[in-house]
Amino acid sequence: MALEDSNNSLFIGNQHTRLKRVNSTNKYALDVLAKSKPMEGTVISASFQYDGRGQIGRYWESNDGEN
Repeated sequence: MALEDSNNSLFIGNQHTRLKRVNSTNKYALDVLAKSKPMEGTVISASFQYDGRGQIGRYWESNDGEN
C-alpha cells in the first residue's frame, strides 16, 4: 500500500511514494515507469524490501525499518 504526500521541497521528493513493504523499490519504480509518466523528482521509499537490489547487481538485505 502506497501513501503519497508532498513536502516543502522545490523539486526532489515533492512527490513521495512511501511503501511499508515491497519486493524492491527499483522494481517498483520500473513498474511505475512502464505504466505512467511520474513527475520528475519523484521519490519512492520503503520501510522494508524483501528482494532489494544494491549496487552492481548485489542483493540488498536489512531488517525492517533499518534502512
